[in-house]
Amino acid sequence: MEIILLWLDDLDDLAFAVVSAVERLRWPSLEIGFSAACGLVVIRFADILVSWAPALAWIALAGVVLWIAALIAGELSRIVVDPQRPRASAET
Repeated sequence: MEIILLWLDDLDDLAFAVVSAVERLRWPSLEIGFSAACGLVVIRFADILVSWAPALAWIALAGVVLWIAALIAGELSRIVVDPQRPRASAET
């Protein structure tokens, strides 16, 4: 029984480590998605490299989805750790 509790503790540590890593990747992923979206607009207006449009659209979508997922995961981890603590953005 004790080994199962140790595994659960390790799983909890892994979950918070993943959330911390994804939190650091939140803004770079949004910047990559924004760059891909700008590139998509440029190739649509200039009508060049149109074959790249689906790839740029998927990159932009993935960047925004990763940003949203990281935002939600960060907020949920803050709620789990200390539900009474105010949000970090309200403190600054």
